[in-house]
Amino acid sequence: MTKNNRVIWSEGLFLQPQHFQQQERHFEHEVHIRTAHFNAHCHGFHELKLDQDLLLAGKISILKASGYFPDGSYFSIPDQDPAPACLDLSSNVKDNKIFLTLARPHWQAQHVAWCAENPETGVQPDTRYVAQGAEILSIYDHELEAQTIEVGQLNMFLSAGQQIRDGVVGLQICELRETKHGMPQVDETFIEPCLCGIQNSNIRRALETVVSLLQSKIDQLRQRRVRKGSHNSSEIGDFLLLQSCIEHRLVFLHLLTSHRLHPESAYIRLLECLGSVTLYGDDSAADFSPAYDHDNIRTAFSPVLAAIRNALASMHDQHAVQIPLNLKQSGVHLAQITDRTLLTDAHFYLTVHALAPEELVQRQFPSTVKIGPAEKLRDLVNLNLPGIRLKPVQQNPPALPYYADHLYFQLETRAEVLWKILDQTGHLAIHYAGDLPELRMELWAVRREQERLL
Repeated sequence: MTKNNRVIWSEGLFLQPQHFQQQERHFEHEVHIRTAHFNAHCHGFHELKLDQDLLLAGKISILKASGYFPDGSYFSIPDQDPAPACLDLSSNVKDNKIFLTLARPHWQAQHVAWCAENPETGVQPDTRYVAQGAEILSIYDHELEAQTIEVGQLNMFLSAGQQIRDGVVGLQICELRETKHGMPQVDETFIEPCLCGIQNSNIRRALETVVSLLQSKIDQLRQRRVRKGSHNSSEIGDFLLLQSCIEHRLVFLHLLTSHRLHPESAYIRLLECLGSVTLYGDDSAADFSPAYDHDNIRTAFSPVLAAIRNALASMHDQHAVQIPLNLKQSGVHLAQITDRTLLTDAHFYLTVHALAPEELVQRQFPSTVKIGPAEKLRDLVNLNLPGIRLKPVQQNPPALPYYADHLYFQLETRAEVLWKILDQTGHLAIHYAGDLPELRMELWAVRREQERLL
């Protein structure tokens, strides 16, 4: 086919209007193809404003709009092109999708109508352009009189989905839903295909919501104190999540000030945020299937926004919980277990450090310590009862902080009768009767489910 090929200009050529029409067709085709190859989603609205007063009267009308049709045609209502006739939302409009449409250019079809409507029938012609006389001044010689030149204005229509015929291009401007009284009403959650996402209130609101969720998570994570020198995997996870939340919050704050943010770019940023803030062990991001549809942006934004909300709303419990040991008297430390679920859902570890060889500490400490409920400690010591036993841990549990020269012991809790007493008071006592110098102890609880994940 030769419909889009360039004109061969040669000497002695007898010029016809078709020569210029063909050359214009060639240039338009080149621009459209090159633009489409660089960006697959280069159609949509820069601006769209509907007449709210007519909406109340059951009519759809455009006050102002600009953008590009899928074929690359630029339109600007009312600055450059006339607004299409309003669409009456009567009973014959069965489809809930309303489009702004324009006839496709066809090299064998008539493109121009010389009247805005048929004088006999009053029907608007279905051509691509309507001729309009314009007074044009010479930009080189202002002394010349203005000349009337026929220019072609886009001849656009408002059409319901089922009314769109072949040979037209369209952009959906709104979606209708029925009220409880059966009247059509514009769905405020619809997102039209647009080229600047910030101009759309729903996209802006989505980004503002993500910023608010990130800020809330940042505040939550900042309240958790990370001990100096700690290498707890849970604390490291909190730190990385905090870093990610701060980074994405700054990016979204910038995007909210951008005047040329394409919706697909915003969608990609939302996907990056979802992947970064999804917690370890949560498969929601791995199972998420991105699907960006530029002609139905709402179906792309709603799922990823819900996934981010769920990811950031998770409590993100710390894998390891340190239980403070308070020195009450010589050799006696008391721990208050306020979260009683730890007694059944967690493993308990005691970290020990002393200024002595590790072999000596590992051999001597378990035999010189008594662990049990505070109410039973006196009997354990005076009657030399075994108490809750300790089991040496050869390898540092991943959820616990790693310190050089520290030994780790796990409390035998499952079969201990003494452990069941703790469910009543939560007071755990540790009595050490040895002579290890500079002895320091820490009590930790690691939830069993999180320990399996780690």
